[in-house]
Amino acid sequence: MDCPKCGVHNRDDADVCKICGQRLRNEEIASGQVVRCPSCRAENPSDRKICSVCSKPLRMGAAKIEAQDEYDWKKPERTYLDYATSSSRTMTAGTGGALIFLAAFVALVDIVITLMVTYDMTQLADYRELTRAYPTLEDAVATMVACQAMRMVFVVIAFMGGVLAMRRLRWGLAMVGGVFGVLAVMSSLLVLTMPFWLLVVFLVWCGAIIGTIMVGISRREFVI
Repeated sequence: MDCPKCGVHNRDDADVCKICGQRLRNEEIASGQVVRCPSCRAENPSDRKICSVCSKPLRMGAAKIEAQDEYDWKKPERTYLDYATSSSRTMTAGTGGALIFLAAFVALVDIVITLMVTYDMTQLADYRELTRAYPTLEDAVATMVACQAMRMVFVVIAFMGGVLAMRRLRWGLAMVGGVFGVLAVMSSLLVLTMPFWLLVVFLVWCGAIIGTIMVGISRREFVI
């Protein structure tokens, strides 16, 4: 059987042309008992579920799902410029980033004051006598300084996360920064000696948790 469209010879029992996909049985075309493939536009019998030309599904639901999967696979990465004027931008991510940044700043202040108090204590005239009376005092001071150094690392990560969240860049790193901001605030030692600082740290700690949650629920606003 020759194709009426392109003239290519096909098998006698073929439903469509093997080259152009043209329907070969005109009586079924006239009666409307054909289904056009949404992918290659070839005509197929109405009882078929798979296109005889491109092997794509003929059902609209399956075709839509496959087309969407193909689009998602080939979809380019979002850019910051795309989101600069996007309607999906809200204040949630920016506010969460600001709270994380605030937590990092308060933790930095806490670290600086703690180190200053520790240094002033080591300069006291009675410090040597105290170390002789309590041999583990020097080890305790060294451990506290090491802990503050570790907290400083947490603060740097929290600062980075806060800035990224406010700029809506790198959602994963912004979330990590929020977690480290919470850890940096909750490990304060000044709360043991300054009651009013305990209230400040508690409020900032709650704000850091809320900010991390706000960043977490704003995933769609981030570029990557």
